[in-house]
Amino acid sequence: GWSLMCLGVAVAEPIIGIAIDEIRNRGICVTQLLRFVMIPWVVLFYFIWRPVANPTVWLFVPVIFLSLLQATLNLGFLSVYPSIFPTKEARAKAMVPQQGMVTLSLLMGM
Repeated sequence: GWSLMCLGVAVAEPIIGIAIDEIRNRGICVTQLLRFVMIPWVVLFYFIWRPVANPTVWLFVPVIFLSLLQATLNLGFLSVYPSIFPTKEARAKAMVPQQGMVTLSLLMGM
């Protein structure tokens, strides 16, 4: 299950990145996309952590979709960084806690 999820996210990340670029090219603000993606992310996060009778069947699907939404959120946040942090040094400094939180959330969520 874990390998399939990692493979799915690895395949989906470039596609998500291209989709975010296309959305930006059409004049849609990335922050609107982030707000839209946050709603299903929160719902899936709830489904993962609530107790159910048969966790093996019920847990796998939300974890896959949560991982894809997490990748979308991460790439969306990264695409907004140049407008928030104008220099490469400032972006690199801001990436350290962001990557730490991503790692922590993956460890806690999986």
